[in-house]
Amino acid sequence: KDAGKWTQQSSRYQFTAGAKYNYSKLGVGVNLYYLGDREDASYGSLHKLKNIIKLNSVINYDPDKNNSITLNLYNLLDRDNSINVSENLDKPFNWTLSYESNYLILHKVAQNCVTFLKTACFKTPLILSVK
Repeated sequence: KDAGKWTQQSSRYQFTAGAKYNYSKLGVGVNLYYLGDREDASYGSLHKLKNIIKLNSVINYDPDKNNSITLNLYNLLDRDNSINVSENLDKPFNWTLSYESNYLILHKVAQNCVTFLKTACFKTPLILSVK
């Protein structure tokens, strides 16, 4: 409440929808995010913030059970979305490409003349990003 009047503090409408499809070793996903009827900008009620519409996508390929390649695409519509009341802008269209591999390391351990086999699994992601 501001000077006896109620003031809007956030958007009135929020909507998120997504879908993912997997076929064999390939997966494709898309996500839509919407904020509508947003609050006033921080420097007065001269105007309301623009609605946010953000479309993101992900494509992943798993050549085998130990390797994965993922391409993330952000802000596909390349909109200038204000992310807060100070009207700071979200990042423009950008993408990230990552590779992940699982390695199995085998160790032989001798204890009381009995040999045990232990397996340790490590994940080593390699991330490339271009903006």
